[in-house]
Amino acid sequence: MRILIADDNALVRKALYQLFEEQEGWSVCGEAQDGYEAVERAKQSRPDLIVLDLSMPHLSGLQAASRISALLPGTPMIMLTLYDSALVHTEAKKVGILQVIPKTDGASVIRTIKSVLQKMPVRDVKVAKAPTKMKSHYEEVGPGAG
Repeated sequence: MRILIADDNALVRKALYQLFEEQEGWSVCGEAQDGYEAVERAKQSRPDLIVLDLSMPHLSGLQAASRISALLPGTPMIMLTLYDSALVHTEAKKVGILQVIPKTDGASVIRTIKSVLQKMPVRDVKVAKAPTKMKSHYEEVGPGAG
């Protein structure tokens, strides 16, 4: 399964990258540090799953999800947030987010993603790593950037 990570915090992206790469059959196909970049990376990489932060510069996670849903209908998206509320859940569902996950700990993120994926209809998902993997933003610019 190929995953796109969109979060404006480089440390969060790096932590998610490491968590996802440790899972058998999962690989990160791209990273984005803002909403516009999330939309562009989604168009380029056509991931099997997109993990978006709610609060990002330029376009919020909700705005990015709305654009991605229009471009890549049916692509599953999960939203991470520090601002967990009923309103966030309602707005997220409207733009195609399958699940809103509070940013707590990595294990709960992995469990929730696995649970969501089990409930999804079967898709033609390739579990092998992509032959050409995009460099993470962290790898491109190094620590302290982003």
